[in-house]
Amino acid sequence: MGLLGNSNPSYAIYYRKKVKTVITSKVKEIKTKFKLSVSPDMNKLPTVYWTPKMHKNPVGARFIIASRQCVTKELSKDVASLFKLFLLQIKNYHRKSQYFSGVKTFWVIDNNINVINTLKSISKKKRAKRLSTFDFSTLYTKIPHKKLLEVLNEIIEFCFKGRSKDPIKVDAHGNAYWCENKDCKDKKYFKVDVIKAVKFLLENCFLQ
Repeated sequence: MGLLGNSNPSYAIYYRKKVKTVITSKVKEIKTKFKLSVSPDMNKLPTVYWTPKMHKNPVGARFIIASRQCVTKELSKDVASLFKLFLLQIKNYHRKSQYFSGVKTFWVIDNNINVINTLKSISKKKRAKRLSTFDFSTLYTKIPHKKLLEVLNEIIEFCFKGRSKDPIKVDAHGNAYWCENKDCKDKKYFKVDVIKAVKFLLENCFLQ
């Protein structure tokens, strides 16, 4: 991670001996900004653990940040639900666009089913020519936060276009729905709340 001498732009030391101070501060911020309460068992920071990549020669290393219990867990779950709704909305937009233009412009998948079905279809037609796969070992930690925020904010603006006054509610099961303000009894997020939540999570990715 570059904390022991090797420079690494992805990580920086912060409050090395004041973990409780960081947690207390974030609990207050989450309650004030997003009206979410953090249960006592979530008053933790994520920790890092290591697993081996046995298929590599020599054996490689995979570092995983365990955030099953952490101070930002509830907020990050809500944001994940919001972006699942956005993904469906964008997918439907491009599906209609493809219908009128004949050009496919959406290539995002959230599981391998579409890939497998496409490969089966190509194989049946005997049109397969070549298959290539690529792996980026340090892709996500190299994305500049400023640029990432710009792109995510563009997506949020696009999805709220025409519904800027309507909030999205997140129910107890983690499902996100568009709703009129008067009908929202669950947690609700307006456009400004979503933008604020994304920025907060990106700027508060603490680990120990």
